[in-house]
Amino acid sequence: MKKLGAIKLWRQLSKAPFYQNSLIVHMWIHLLISAQYNGRIFTDFEQLEKQTGLVQENVQSCLEYLHNINFITITGDPDKKIFQIDIPDFNLYKLDSGAADTSEENHDNDQ
Repeated sequence: MKKLGAIKLWRQLSKAPFYQNSLIVHMWIHLLISAQYNGRIFTDFEQLEKQTGLVQENVQSCLEYLHNINFITITGDPDKKIFQIDIPDFNLYKLDSGAADTSEENHDNDQ
């Protein structure tokens, strides 16, 4: 099985200003798990709609909100096909090398 990696999901997320908005929480977690090792995502609205199940209006409002509170930066014109999203503090969410064992053997033993 291909290893997809892991991220840290801090309990402090429950203190985020958007925690009570499930759409924004969903988008934030999606961006975290979709980001490359450097916290960068190349995407478009159609991809985000398909991947999250949100309609374009909700995708746009979630991205705008996360951008306004400085959780993400958006480069390029979102009205164009592809744009770039960066998560400035992505290093806070990356696991240290070897910190998590995602091998099938260890998960099989948990059953």
